[in-house]
Amino acid sequence: MARGRTGFWARLGRQAMRFAVLGLVIAASVVVLWLTQPPPFQGRASVADGDTIEVSGERIRLVGIDAPEFNQQCQADGRAWPCGREATRFLRRMISGREVICRPEGTDRFQRVLAECYLGDLSINRTLVAEGWALSFGEFRSEERQAEQDQKGLWRGTFQRPSGYRRDNPRVSNVPGLVWGSMRRWFGGSAMGDSL
Repeated sequence: MARGRTGFWARLGRQAMRFAVLGLVIAASVVVLWLTQPPPFQGRASVADGDTIEVSGERIRLVGIDAPEFNQQCQADGRAWPCGREATRFLRRMISGREVICRPEGTDRFQRVLAECYLGDLSINRTLVAEGWALSFGEFRSEERQAEQDQKGLWRGTFQRPSGYRRDNPRVSNVPGLVWGSMRRWFGGSAMGDSL
């Protein structure tokens, strides 16, 4: 009888040791992930185009969305209108010199940081899609469906998807962004972001 109790306590002790080791491994993994997570970018933002901003000198591509290119035209009521410029203006008005915080999720092929950015608790990325000024690119699909249903932003008429526009206009689609970046490097200052 005493032997059975001893075996029980030994098994319980081994089980407790396993749980303790597992707990330590999980805790160490969480700490490593937390320490290797890139720090957020925080500060006043300037706008390059409808889905690219600059914060603290870092060019950031808003992840999960695709906005029309700066020179892209859309159609509404039988007329062309500058939807790319309007998307950029909307983003500029939304940020309007306020402090943003961007949580990096990686980089794209142009070495821009991919991030979801916030004004307080408001996701800039999600809002652009919800207001119809950007399309969902893997995320925010329900916001896109609602914007289309409500005919907001781009959805008030017809348009070519930004990816298609870039494919059809490979040399001109990013010229404003490249010019903007060069001018900011040459002249500096946030005034450049406000003048486009």
